[in-house]
Amino acid sequence: MKVQCIYYSASRTTQRILDKVAEGTGMMVLPAVDITNPKTRKTFDGKMDADLVIVGSAVYEGSIPFIAMEPFLKLEGKGKWAVPVGVYGNRSAEAYISELSKLLRDREFKIIAGAQFVAQHSYNHDALAKAGAIGRPDEADLELAHSLGGKIAEKMVDPVEADIEGKPLKFGDKYKNRSEWVGERLKKMIMGPTYNADKCIQCNECVEACPIEAVDPSTYATDEDTCIKCMACIKVCPTDAKTVKFPPMVSQFMNGWGQERKEPMLYL
Repeated sequence: MKVQCIYYSASRTTQRILDKVAEGTGMMVLPAVDITNPKTRKTFDGKMDADLVIVGSAVYEGSIPFIAMEPFLKLEGKGKWAVPVGVYGNRSAEAYISELSKLLRDREFKIIAGAQFVAQHSYNHDALAKAGAIGRPDEADLELAHSLGGKIAEKMVDPVEADIEGKPLKFGDKYKNRSEWVGERLKKMIMGPTYNADKCIQCNECVEACPIEAVDPSTYATDEDTCIKCMACIKVCPTDAKTVKFPPMVSQFMNGWGQERKEPMLYL
């Protein structure tokens, strides 16, 4: 049997978790479809070649990121088995698994399992260093992801659907209106990353990491109107040439819920 992942993972934590789940199945792992890459999103035709498809993304405001919606809506299940996986930054995954489960069932997938994992919040930076599940996924998280893969493989011998309730999308038709996208609303609160030319070594990591092509490849400046505040450019910058400063209200909000360790949840 074959397994294949499709994911949106600006900070690469979702990718690490889904890769571990796929590895744990012991099946032949086909090349992943990384819809973080804007070129992949444009060319993806919805076809998946595996018997088992692991579908996941970061959780934005308790729901599926708008940037992942178009490729997810292209998916063609054709009776294949799927595993929805949400990765959130220690606040709450809300009904993400139920929303993605419904989306996948509507595209003729059958849900064999699901999971929500915790990862370091993308806003974990500077003043927020004590918040947002710093360092996660850790070894225990990745071991659990690998173990989940094994349990899914066992279920695939005589598969039955997981008991996961489907729910409509939290933001519904607002996905059709860019001004309502999660990320667009954040622009009112958070400025985009700034650029320090003295620290920059022109490695182009920030340009390649940006999922929405908001970083100018010549000047390395971030287009404020395009930026979705995913912080991918900051995560990959080796010299801290890309930085961001958060307003006090964001720091206070995150530090209010970021200290408690939350554990993954599995649905089998």
